[in-house]
Amino acid sequence: MFVCAVLLVFFSSINVHSQDAQLWLEVDGHKQLSKKWKYTGSPNSRSEATSQGWTRIGLKNTFSRKIRPWLAAEGGLDVFYTSDPEGADIGELRFVLGGKVTLPKFIRAIHLEKPYCDLRVEQRFLWYPDDDKEDQKERLRLKVGGTFILNNDKLVEKTYYMPWYGEGFHNFDGAAFEQNAAKYRFSLGIGYVINTKWRAEFEFIAQDSVDTLVHQFDRTDNIFQFKFQYYFDK
Repeated sequence: MFVCAVLLVFFSSINVHSQDAQLWLEVDGHKQLSKKWKYTGSPNSRSEATSQGWTRIGLKNTFSRKIRPWLAAEGGLDVFYTSDPEGADIGELRFVLGGKVTLPKFIRAIHLEKPYCDLRVEQRFLWYPDDDKEDQKERLRLKVGGTFILNNDKLVEKTYYMPWYGEGFHNFDGAAFEQNAAKYRFSLGIGYVINTKWRAEFEFIAQDSVDTLVHQFDRTDNIFQFKFQYYFDK
């Protein structure tokens, strides 16, 4: 009942007719390279839910090295391309460096699995092919999240769970010129462990952002994300 109440309150804020509604799709492939090293590759797409809306495709590549059971160093290289029939197309190359603190124990009293805090610095290189211009930006991201397990004590087959997170963005030298310059982001979802290798998730994300190319004012994005997790080594 508590979970149902939380979901009702959270989803009651959705405006499905909002012009800034978005659909996100992502597949995360997890590969253990060694005892300490792990790779996650994430092909993804994002699109604005209008007939003339923008579409972004990308690939995130994240390498993490376990330093302690509760601490990992992270680095990565991400590539994105945004196609916009009404605005500017944007290509982006993004270098990422950071660290992640995770509480490895399961908190049985509230069924919370591995709460974490993730801090990253991004060096972003942007290219605007329509204008033949380039830009460079630096950004800090702080993310706190975890997973509530609903019908079990472990994420095993046929288990339902609720992933959640809150994230904030800080631009060191001003926001980049883009359709979706995020400021804050909050996510709550429902997931299901299909088998040892596959998990499926649906998340609603509320995001405070700015379309710095056109509108130049704050807005709230209603984002619907479908995500699949695949574990190569399980």
